[in-house]
Amino acid sequence: MQYGVGAAALALAIIAVAIVANPFLANSIQSKQSHQAGNFLVLLTDPPNVPKGTTQLNMSYTGLSLHVVYADGSSKWVPTGASGTVNLLTLVNVSQTIGSASIPAGSTVNSIQFTISSVSAQINGKTYPVTTLSNQLVVPISGDLVLNQTRSAALLDLTPTLVQIAATNSTGGAVSYYVLVPSAKAIIKSSFSQGQENVGTKTQLQQTDETELEQAQQTGMGNVTIASVKLSTSGNKSTFSVTLKNQGSSNATIYGLTLHGNFSVSASQPSVCSQSASSTSSSSTTTTATTSQTSTSKEHGNGGNQHDQNSSSNQRGAEGCSVGDGEQDHPDTVPFKANGTSLVPLFGDGNDHEDAGAASSVTIKPGQSVTLTFAGVIGLKTDGGQDGQTVVIGSISGNTYTIRLEGEGFQTAQVTAG
Repeated sequence: MQYGVGAAALALAIIAVAIVANPFLANSIQSKQSHQAGNFLVLLTDPPNVPKGTTQLNMSYTGLSLHVVYADGSSKWVPTGASGTVNLLTLVNVSQTIGSASIPAGSTVNSIQFTISSVSAQINGKTYPVTTLSNQLVVPISGDLVLNQTRSAALLDLTPTLVQIAATNSTGGAVSYYVLVPSAKAIIKSSFSQGQENVGTKTQLQQTDETELEQAQQTGMGNVTIASVKLSTSGNKSTFSVTLKNQGSSNATIYGLTLHGNFSVSASQPSVCSQSASSTSSSSTTTTATTSQTSTSKEHGNGGNQHDQNSSSNQRGAEGCSVGDGEQDHPDTVPFKANGTSLVPLFGDGNDHEDAGAASSVTIKPGQSVTLTFAGVIGLKTDGGQDGQTVVIGSISGNTYTIRLEGEGFQTAQVTAG
């Protein structure tokens, strides 16, 4: 017994000395321990579209899960237990490991699900809260790959557009609101660099990664066609409908869309004047909506420009209250979230926080057609409260507008307003 204890102690001493003498052995042991944490990794990359002057776009995420189909045909969502915050501007042409899970050999991982818990942007040295078009994303993974005993990974490409809505409040001060419009896709990676199994590790993207991500976009949104579009405004009321058809062989997910062009703007101050349907241009309130892109990002979206129009005369509301003279800036981007088959304008002005956290998407099955519609007043309350000024936005008859679908990649089309 004494001999056995002594031999064990001697063996431990030899191992300790070997580790001190050769630190690579210690690294090898740590690496094996991290390998046991999970054989399927989730890597995030992100070339975002942001307004000029944006230096940080911080996204906090929770509830990262993988949808696994096992060898016996059963399936379930497997949580990774991962959560954290990433600055998306640091992930241009770079991937970062954000989670992992243990998946048995012979299984297939076909979707990623996670929740965006909060987003903030730092623009020209000031931090702004950001409203997301959809807080919960379910992203299909392109390419079915049966897992073997080696480590595999999903590369998630989150390519959002940060829409800026700038306005003046009822006291004439400048205010800005921001909406994050996501466009996500994912692919399977069977090989990656050593060390990427550690959460937080960043690695340069390979050319093959970008090629496969582009192919995944074509497989997803590339099969969705915009069959018909109608857009018109009468008084303060706008009517907007988009019919989509999935001509592919797999489901396609739409989170929402953005409408780009030159819009008319009217404004009213509820505490003083009632809203007039005949008021179409003059206002003491200014609003614009713009997007632009960083020079290092992939080509994505339309840059925003301000369009100015001078009002020619004072106008009066229904109660004879002057809404003033002034120069009117026209917004050029209006974001809409998909709530079932309804389109809901989302400005991030404090009035849409009640339902902004809900999942916002519509899934179109192969061969299926879906019509998304909006009918009502597109209004932005610039003070974020009931006593603030309301900016009413509408299309201009004869103008051409660009529709940008956002989902697994993006798709664009044009429509002339009636």
